[in-house]
Amino acid sequence: MRTIIVVLAAIVFPAASFGQGTSEFDSGHDLLAACEALTDGPESISTASLQEKLDWHSQSEFCYGYIRGVTDWNRSYEAWLKNVLYKPIFCIGDDQVKIDRLIKIAITYMHDHPEELDKKGIAVLESAFSEAYPCSTVK
Repeated sequence: MRTIIVVLAAIVFPAASFGQGTSEFDSGHDLLAACEALTDGPESISTASLQEKLDWHSQSEFCYGYIRGVTDWNRSYEAWLKNVLYKPIFCIGDDQVKIDRLIKIAITYMHDHPEELDKKGIAVLESAFSEAYPCSTVK
């Protein structure tokens, strides 16, 4: 019983802070800038300084890793807990969606919902992916 309480606390309490404004490098604004840098491609910085190239790589990796992490996290809980303790926010299921498709979904959502960009990146992605990949209410 104690283990269940610890697991529930780990899931619920961090989630309570999602969607709040932040000064860390994980707001929707940061995520949008990073993902747009990734989709612009390395050609966009071909004549840039070394520092600008390093910044581009850093932002691109941030976008890729952040989106990959959120989708892997959701998929793991979807598979491991079988909706007992955690209901997945979005359901990609067994579909092999490529990361570039997820990045395009995220960018489109952020452009369509600029009012959400003050939230944490994970909250923005949860909204974007739940809209694109809603979970069926019938299991």
